[in-house]
Amino acid sequence: MPTPGVKSSDPNLNPGAIFGNWERTRYHQPQDDMQQPGLDFETAAQFARFAFLTGYFISQDTERPTWNKGDFFGDHYGKKN
Repeated sequence: MPTPGVKSSDPNLNPGAIFGNWERTRYHQPQDDMQQPGLDFETAAQFARFAFLTGYFISQDTERPTWNKGDFFGDHYGKKN
């Protein structure tokens, strides 16, 4: 499943620290609402479209996805029964 990363083009920002602070102080707290600062709705919408289209295009292909030879997850979990 795709996950959004934490990086910034601004060298003065530490996105990992910003996210960690948000997770400690807002996530699943009363102030975790749509009015909190820093919500970028357009970027969130772009990510949602990306995630949807990734699954959609994979599901529309006539062939099932395959693992690359030697891939850890393919070797351990992708074997056919």
